[in-house]
Amino acid sequence: MDIRDTKEPLLVTNADLSRSSFTNVNLREAQFTDVNLAKAGFTDINLSDANFSRVNLTNVEITDCNVSGMKIKGVLVSELLKSYKQHKHKGGGTMKLNPYLHFNGKCEEAFKFYEQNLGGKIVFKMTYGESPMADKSPPEWGGKIMHARLLLNDQVLMGADAPPDRYVAPKGFSMALNLNDPAEAERIFTALVENGTTLMLLQQTFWAERFGMLVDQFGIPWMINCEKVA
Repeated sequence: MDIRDTKEPLLVTNADLSRSSFTNVNLREAQFTDVNLAKAGFTDINLSDANFSRVNLTNVEITDCNVSGMKIKGVLVSELLKSYKQHKHKGGGTMKLNPYLHFNGKCEEAFKFYEQNLGGKIVFKMTYGESPMADKSPPEWGGKIMHARLLLNDQVLMGADAPPDRYVAPKGFSMALNLNDPAEAERIFTALVENGTTLMLLQQTFWAERFGMLVDQFGIPWMINCEKVA
């Protein structure tokens, strides 16, 4: 499909527009909902304030377009691009090592909790119901998180709700937070341990001003470390 002319804001729902070409058309404030746009192309057009919700954007190409205010599943594209630029490796390689946490249906609640208490920002989230795998997921799992990204300064925490028959409680690792302010270490430890379990009280050790271990209310183990100033 080749879409070129539209005078009113374009409203598209329940459509297969895969491999479509959008050229020389004003798509400002366009609304795409439940649409397959796999391998579609947008070239030299105005996509400002456009909104894409429950849309398959696999291999979509956007070239020389105005994306100011454009949102994908409610997240500003400018935030996604900022996240990408901050995490794009400046050297010759592309390897990044990021923790990926699995939850038993509480990923969204956990990420909002981490966003609030660690000072980060959720820059992306997709539910099973919004994904191309919606018809292959349990009906009661439609509102659960298939993938989420939390941006913490220049670091990324990712997570998802594991399918009910595949969830395994976390073990054999800990999320390690390293800080240089004892007061901030105490604040974060107190926040994370709420409704959770203390494994080691936050205290002074031979290597740290403060160190403590806990399992938060979502089953994730943490180590909080504030090293001594040399």
